Amino acid sequence: MTNPKLGTFLLAACVMMMTSLAAARQCEEQWLPGDGVPGISSSPLSAAAWDPDGAGPLPVHLVLGGGTAVANTTPVRFLTMWNPESGAWTSVGGGVNSTVFDVLPLSDGSLLVAGRFTTAGSIPANRIARWDGATWHALGDGMNAEVYCVEELPDGRIVAGGVFTSAGGQPMNRVAVWNGSAWSALGDGVDGTVSTIAPFPDGTMVIGGSFLNSGSTVVNRVALWNGSAWTPLGSGMDAAVHCALVLPDGRVVCAGSFSSAGGSSSVKRLAVWDGSAWSSIGANPSSACYALLLEPNGDLLVGGTFQSIGAAPAKALARWNGSTWSEVGGGLRQYYFAANVKCFAPMPGDLLGVVGDFNLSGDDPILNVAVWNGSAWHSTGGAGSNGQIREIVELPNGHMIAGGDFTMIDGQPIRGIAEWDGSSWTPLGGDANDSVRALVRCPDGSVIAGGYFTEIGGVAANRIARWDGSSWSPLGVGFNNAVYSVIVLENGDIIAGGAFTPTAQNPAEAAARWNGGSWVSTGDFGPGSSAVIDLLALPDNAFVAVGAFSVIGSCTECRQVARWDGAAWRPFDQGVNGLPQTVIGVPDGSIVVAGSISAAGSVPLSNIGLWDGTSWSSMNGGLSNACYSLELLDDGDLLAGGSFTTAGGVPARYVARWDGASWFAAAQGLSGGISSLVHPRPNGDLVATGSFTTAGNNVSAFFARWSCNCPADFNHDGFVNENDYDDFAVLFDEANEAADFNGDGFVNGNDYDEFADHFDVGC
Repeated sequence: MTNPKLGTFLLAACVMMMTSLAAARQCEEQWLPGDGVPGISSSPLSAAAWDPDGAGPLPVHLVLGGGTAVANTTPVRFLTMWNPESGAWTSVGGGVNSTVFDVLPLSDGSLLVAGRFTTAGSIPANRIARWDGATWHALGDGMNAEVYCVEELPDGRIVAGGVFTSAGGQPMNRVAVWNGSAWSALGDGVDGTVSTIAPFPDGTMVIGGSFLNSGSTVVNRVALWNGSAWTPLGSGMDAAVHCALVLPDGRVVCAGSFSSAGGSSSVKRLAVWDGSAWSSIGANPSSACYALLLEPNGDLLVGGTFQSIGAAPAKALARWNGSTWSEVGGGLRQYYFAANVKCFAPMPGDLLGVVGDFNLSGDDPILNVAVWNGSAWHSTGGAGSNGQIREIVELPNGHMIAGGDFTMIDGQPIRGIAEWDGSSWTPLGGDANDSVRALVRCPDGSVIAGGYFTEIGGVAANRIARWDGSSWSPLGVGFNNAVYSVIVLENGDIIAGGAFTPTAQNPAEAAARWNGGSWVSTGDFGPGSSAVIDLLALPDNAFVAVGAFSVIGSCTECRQVARWDGAAWRPFDQGVNGLPQTVIGVPDGSIVVAGSISAAGSVPLSNIGLWDGTSWSSMNGGLSNACYSLELLDDGDLLAGGSFTTAGGVPARYVARWDGASWFAAAQGLSGGISSLVHPRPNGDLVATGSFTTAGNNVSAFFARWSCNCPADFNHDGFVNENDYDDFAVLFDEANEAADFNGDGFVNGNDYDEFADHFDVGC
């Protein structure tokens, strides 16, 4: 359909474009609405399938407990549930006021919740509460410290474990039982954290955790309650037990971080107790296990941080069929961090809810929650982004390239690296198979990317690669570990910094120079693990490196910060104490170093310090917590981003501005810290990336833009120009609802009038 007022609109547009193309934005800067997530932004700590209305019409919901988060586009706090029919996330009874560690549907249809909270809904409830579908109920006076796990016994009593030392106001050592009216102790309890409870049908039970003793009895992290006392299961484990499960035949399976069970170093992280001894189940997982589930057919599911069990590849999730281990659905993965499956929640229809830390199920982008139907993974809905942007580089055409931990960005399945054209994200020559952490644009227009990847754009490239505008290519043999920073020197040489070590093909450690044909070492970074986290290019082909190192070659005072002068490493006085994360040069020639640092020689620092060429200074009191990003503004001021809440004693949550003498708050309103960067764009916008999920009053997970919320900037590229008219005209001509500028539900002349008025004044 053609809009009858289009001709008039275009005539007015032509007139106003002649007078207003350079119109300045006239509005107050603020955080703009951003993306949600394809799942839940913060890793859940517990999960269960629960029917919120019993015999009512609602389906069984997936209940999640944990911290604050965004679920799809819904902000949630500590306790939420997902409706598999509608896809909606909702609160459970108004929620609780702090972290939830466990959720348990009870036999009477109510839901038991345990954690760190002290209120549930509007009632006092110390770390444990029951929701009956309409009302919250406290369980007596609750506990004096965290409850980590709860289970219902066959007779309806409730057992709770955690770190508490009293329940119902009475001394009870980390495990207690509720009979419906009062708490009572189970023997002497234990002397350390209880993380898991596994009941037997007769009411006895096994507990696991990090405890060592029950009274005078040595139990070593796993113990059996026989009805009157806690007894050991063999000699126990040498490290924590995270989960326990009783099998139908009475055997007990324990999963954890232990490297020996029953004194046997051949039994690691997963073990079964047969009543007299511990043994492995087929083979050992390569890393810790956190979740166990017995399926209806008798198969055993195990979740954790492992990448294999024995010789069988198994990314965070595996099935034991009684004779062999196999991966489930391609496993679960996460860029940069190791994936971790923390909990299983069986659901009706042979569905399985799985929660933890992950952003890929098989090859599909998700975030921290997924549903397995027996043959394929499914998300809980939603789009948006599922990982942080770690670095940004600007292009001459106004586009920007972003690298990071994401496998979805702005609803697009794009992995590791993407290009922003002002209105949308697109792949940059294909995906990276792991996180991209460093980007730099070279004088010839090409872009160098570094990170954890070993393949990018379908090309094998070990942690570093070049984009020439049309395709990716490796930069020599690359490196054997992560690249965190890349710079270009005046002579065109490329410097890479990271956690890599020397190999037969590449002799460089922590910092390397690419001379156009091969990688060259810049020095021996001393004993132990060393890493260069950030680099700063200086005149005359010199550069500064900061990171985790204490000596470079003969430079014994090159502690955490050092300068390469083209021939040798030079110290900055005695270096700094702590871990610097970022370095930048300021207009007067000084250098600013920031991170988690406490001193430079005898000069106290608070997470940031300035080197003027001869000495260090604290920059007027510094920052109250870590700083991860430093950027220069056009006027020479310095912008800092991090996890701090004050700067120079001035309230400044996560973003602060330094004018050379004093600190000021900047771009306030993020719900969490900037753990990656705060980046000024050429159009005046700020881009922030980090652990936050809201910015201002808007959902904006991991990535947010500080700008004018300018109605005439119709395409949201930060400029008011002919592109906004073009975009509006197309939609107006189609009578598209996106052209309903005034939001009255109709596309008509009023929308054109209001858009034209805003454009005429520049915003």
